[in-house]
Amino acid sequence: PYNIEQIGDQVASDEARTRSELLREATRMYIERKRRWKGLFGFWRAEAKRGGFKPSEIERAVRRIRGK
Repeated sequence: PYNIEQIGDQVASDEARTRSELLREATRMYIERKRRWKGLFGFWRAEAKRGGFKPSEIERAVRRIRGK
């Protein structure tokens, strides 16, 4: 296992930041990423519903496109 505190301190030091600044930025990035994914899933869920697609049809199409 690794020591997240030591790694965080090293990254903060490498970037000339405090631990608090690093954690604040990491938290901001995490929240923004979660919001974006939630928005994307919401958009495509609405599109699927509007198009009358069933979940099984979407899964089949995704597998086909991915070549699986």
